[in-house]
This record gives sequence, C-alpha cells and structure tokens, in this order.
Amino acid sequence: MTRGELQDYVYRHIPIVQVNNLVIHGVDNHSVSVAGSFSDHVNHRGSVFGGTIGTAMTVAAWAQVELLMNDIEPDADIVVARQTVQFVLPVVEDFVATSREPEVDAVSRFTAAYRAHGKAKLTVNAELRCAGDIEPRALFSGQFVVRRRTPGRA
Repeated sequence: MTRGELQDYVYRHIPIVQVNNLVIHGVDNHSVSVAGSFSDHVNHRGSVFGGTIGTAMTVAAWAQVELLMNDIEPDADIVVARQTVQFVLPVVEDFVATSREPEVDAVSRFTAAYRAHGKAKLTVNAELRCAGDIEPRALFSGQFVVRRRTPGRA
C-alpha cells in the first residue's frame, strides 16, 4: 500500500485522523510515520495536546499491523487491546510519530497463530520526535488483537 492509499484509507475509516490534520508522512517495509503540525495542536501550556500525541502514535502502530494484514487477510478486524503512552518531553514544534517494525520472530509467531486460529496478538511500538531530536519525546507500546472478520460485518 502506498502512502497515498494508506492516507485515503485512514481518513475514510479513522475520522479523527483527518479531523486532527494528521497525515501519513511515510510508509516503507519497516515503519509507518504520522505527522502533525504544532500550530494545529497547541494546548493551554504551549505544547502539543497529549491526546494528539497518543493518537498519532496509535495510528502509526495500527497502520503497521494493517500493512502486515494486507498480505495475510485484508478484511481482518484489528483492535488495540492494550496500550501505554509515556510522555518524556514536551512537544513544542511539528512532530512525527513512527512505528517500529516488530521483531521477525514475533511476526512469525503472530502469522502462524492467525493462520491456525483466525486470531492473534502482536505488540507494536512507536515513538514521537520533533525535527532534530535525538531522543524521543513520547513512547508508545500497543498490543493489537487481530481476528478474522465475522461474515456479514462491514
């Protein structure tokens, strides 16, 4: 899936992404990045609202699972079962949240479980940085549950 195709898909199926002016910044075989503008998300303390930070990282990680499932079963349901967000530093400029590709062994176990049972779990991590950052400003870890879509569900 190209960056533009993923952008269109996300805007259609996850409306908060478009409402919050978040954009799919990049897609490759190893990560997905979601970008946002500081000026669109400034809170009363002059930094980016924590909900926006969480949303950007969740979408980046979710998209990583979505792309993986495109090769296995595109119509599967993907749900965030559990997530944690760690806010390390204030975000005071434009930002990019980037998923980190899960380890090959984890993906192999996930794929085997999904094919055998129609349901599987995968943990995906993401981080958020501003331009020039060496250290991330926020960290995300999410456990995604994927299950075969029930017939008749849209």
